Amino acid sequence: MYVIYVGVLLMMYNPMVQILRWKYQGRNETPFEYQSFLIYTSVFAFLITGLTSAFSLHYYLTNSIRKPLSPLLYRIINIVFPVSAVVSHLLLLLILMID
Repeated sequence: MYVIYVGVLLMMYNPMVQILRWKYQGRNETPFEYQSFLIYTSVFAFLITGLTSAFSLHYYLTNSIRKPLSPLLYRIINIVFPVSAVVSHLLLLLILMID
C-alpha cells in the first residue's frame, strides 16, 4: 500500500510541471524568474519527498528479517514524507493559481 501511495504522489508531480510549462509557454519569463521562492521550495520539497521514500523503500527491500525501523526514524519518515509531498504539490498549485 505504501508503494502505491508513494508512486501516486511522485507521479502526480510531472503532470503538474507540464501544466506549469504550458501556462508559461510563449512568455518571456519563466516560473523560476517570476515565482522563484515558490518554485525552488517546491522542487526542494519534491527532492526531500523522493529521498525519504527511496530510503524507506531501500530499507524494506534490503532488510531480510523485516526488522522494523527504529521508532525515531520511523516517526521522522512518517512526518517528513507526507509533509514534503503535500508542500511540493500545493506550491505548484499556488503558482498555477497566481497570475
